[in-house]
Amino acid sequence: MLATLPLLSPRRGALALALLLLWFLPAPARAVDTFETYSQGLTDLELYGFVEGLGAPADERWIGGELVLGVGLVEGLSVYLGIHTGADHHLAAGESGLYFALFGTPVDTDHLDLDLFLEVRTGGALLDAPAFVPRLELTLDAEPDMAAWGGFLRWGVPIFGVVDGQTGARQLGAELELVAGGYYTLPGDHQLFLAYGTPGALRLGANLVLGETLELILETAIAAPVGGEPMSLGVMTGLVAFWE
Repeated sequence: MLATLPLLSPRRGALALALLLLWFLPAPARAVDTFETYSQGLTDLELYGFVEGLGAPADERWIGGELVLGVGLVEGLSVYLGIHTGADHHLAAGESGLYFALFGTPVDTDHLDLDLFLEVRTGGALLDAPAFVPRLELTLDAEPDMAAWGGFLRWGVPIFGVVDGQTGARQLGAELELVAGGYYTLPGDHQLFLAYGTPGALRLGANLVLGETLELILETAIAAPVGGEPMSLGVMTGLVAFWE
């Protein structure tokens, strides 16, 4: 599964419908990357396209895209707003989602950063399946400004509604999102990222600097077999424009 979708696995029983909807609630597109707050104002625009499920049966392949806007409120505090849409490879069935998040950096040093997020996602055919996602990201840098190499740990807990398919009973459910990874900075400020996240996806990404205000994002993800499903491959590419 690519960065555009949360790393959650569908389960049987009463949670099946809720988790199926949550599967299509998009997470921020740059999940393999680390997060940085934006410069003040509307200063970040991101556009992504992806294909996932390569190697899986044809009815499990998925294509889609995502648009993200980032706004810096004050130094160290930002918001982002995104829209995600996807469909099967026949374009016969699809899902869309919206998300919004407020995040900030209460700890910002040369070698240690802590980012806190509160994200709201909604998806489903009528955008009527909300989820609230508190999240934190801890980043360790060997050199200031990610100039050399480092590691990061991202932890989140999506909280969502569960409806029992048999009794109609309603309750709250939760899942764990956990991603651990590292990065290496190449000459020219290009960066390579490697990350592993629940329930079993290995991601390799590259941020290539095209100019002072433009980056090309490339990513591939290998999803391990879960629940009897075969191993599959996903690819994603994107453009990130930013300005002061």
